[in-house]
Amino acid sequence: MPENILPPIEELPVLPHMNTTMKFDLAFSHEGEVYVFHDKAFSERINWAEYDSKEAQLYFVAENGRIQNLGLKIFKDMQKIIMQARRIFIIYVENGVQKQIIEMPLLIQLN
Repeated sequence: MPENILPPIEELPVLPHMNTTMKFDLAFSHEGEVYVFHDKAFSERINWAEYDSKEAQLYFVAENGRIQNLGLKIFKDMQKIIMQARRIFIIYVENGVQKQIIEMPLLIQLN
C-alpha cells in the first residue's frame, strides 16, 4: 500500500534513488534469481524492473511510467547473474517481518 502522495507524473517523472529514501539489500540465489529486500513501501505500484547493462543500473517502473533507480552500480560478478534473470522478487520487510513479496518481470536493456 503506498505511503506517500506524489505530485503528477508530469511534475515528477523520476523519483529519488532508492538508496536515499529507504534501506535495501540486493541478493542473488544460486539459481540466478534476483531479490530486493526493502524496509519502506514504494510510493506507487511497481509493474516491472529494468536492468541497464551499459550503466550497470537497476530501475523500477511504476504502472504510470514513473521511474526509480536503485541507486547503486551492480558489481561485475553480479552482472552475469542479472543478465540471465527474467524476473525479480521485491520483498517488503518491516521491523524484521515480511509484509509483501511481489514477483515481476525483469527487462534487460542491451546497449
